[in-house]
Amino acid sequence: MATQVLYAKEVGKELKFGDLNDTVNLTEFLDKEIGDFFKEKKYYEDDEEISYRIVSYAGINKLVESISSAESKLLDELKEARGNEKKGELISRLKDLTLLEKVIFKALLQKSENCAKVIALL
Repeated sequence: MATQVLYAKEVGKELKFGDLNDTVNLTEFLDKEIGDFFKEKKYYEDDEEISYRIVSYAGINKLVESISSAESKLLDELKEARGNEKKGELISRLKDLTLLEKVIFKALLQKSENCAKVIALL
């Protein structure tokens, strides 16, 4: 199963994932563009220690700036692209970024009382 990017909440020492969570696969392109924003953190699930790579709520602004910059570059490349294969590759990357933005947007809209919002890799 591919690594996925999704929204979660930190509740104590656990990471809780929503039932209606949108996800996006962490492609090689996305990992290259945003992978450095994710930091490993340990959580517990049924008394078992599990490590996840997460972006904290505080780090989401920088992540969004990076996504926006990557989108601008891809749009410029798309304007100059020749050939359907190259255009298809660029459109696929833009789609990945758009889906990632959707995950972040939904995370920001979620209510979270007494817990912190994060974007996690699963």
